[in-house]
Amino acid sequence: MAYSEVSDLLLGDIRLPARYGDGTGFINLAADEIDAQIGHIYETPIELDDSPENRPALLLLKKINNFLASGRIITDMAAAGEDRELHAYGWSLITQATALLNKLSGGEIVIPGATPLPGTEDQAKGPLIINEDEVSLVEDFYLRYTRPHIFQPPPAVPYRDPVV
Repeated sequence: MAYSEVSDLLLGDIRLPARYGDGTGFINLAADEIDAQIGHIYETPIELDDSPENRPALLLLKKINNFLASGRIITDMAAAGEDRELHAYGWSLITQATALLNKLSGGEIVIPGATPLPGTEDQAKGPLIINEDEVSLVEDFYLRYTRPHIFQPPPAVPYRDPVV
């Protein structure tokens, strides 16, 4: 289930080549990417009723879906003519969409009305570190093996008769 429609794409008067169809494939891929990114927090696809409380969340999901799909279409169409850089407008749409998507998946933006997965409410945000060893193994390695070993060869005695 996509969060936007073909008529919402931000392509202006750009005509799509026949191999792209009407752009539905890009919209569905963008929706799959959204679901993959936030699927560890919410049940996907996110289905919200069109109410005033849910309108901002619906518009945000629509915006991310539009920006990703439109940006991917534009950069893909312009790829043959770009030597060193991506199409600036297409790339800006993709970066804006991924920034919003990262905020959604990081918990900075909450989708009201979406069903959270069971057990995700109490999960810690950020890395979990468990140190089961008494001593850090990395520090122990450096203490044992990187100390400078002082090796002094015996002094050379010049012009001495060899012992036979």
